Amino acid sequence: MVDRRQFLVTGLALAATPAIAHHGWSSFDQDKPLFLAGTVKSVRWQNPHAEIVLTVAQGLTLPSDLSQRPVPAQSQRVDGAALLKKTALPANAAGDWEIEFAPLSRMEAWGLKEPLKPGDRIELVGFALADSSKRVLRVEYMFAGGRAYAFRSSPA
Repeated sequence: MVDRRQFLVTGLALAATPAIAHHGWSSFDQDKPLFLAGTVKSVRWQNPHAEIVLTVAQGLTLPSDLSQRPVPAQSQRVDGAALLKKTALPANAAGDWEIEFAPLSRMEAWGLKEPLKPGDRIELVGFALADSSKRVLRVEYMFAGGRAYAFRSSPA
């Protein structure tokens, strides 16, 4: 028989444990690709997906070459050229953003075997939460170190 006090203590402990938010693609507005660029502030390189906090400085502008940048082919069909042409800046981009990447196995398939580090400078194209409740971006493409990465699916 379960001791009621033990049950109560266990229940309270679980209730006090913070929940880890995980957003599927359906939580994001995939009709409005956004561009962010900034400095990695913190990193959580774990499943269900890698996450960072990106600090975006005041005065963010779209790179003039963004719509012409080559992006790698993915196993899932994505029209990268059309997506980059539609990409815009978010309103009030400056500040900290929570960035959601792909699962670690997919990150490794794209050649990212080592986590990003605080201080790294990166550029991202992705999608914000559809309800705009938080500053969260799900990454479609990352540009870093002279290379483009695609995270919707595995490399083609």
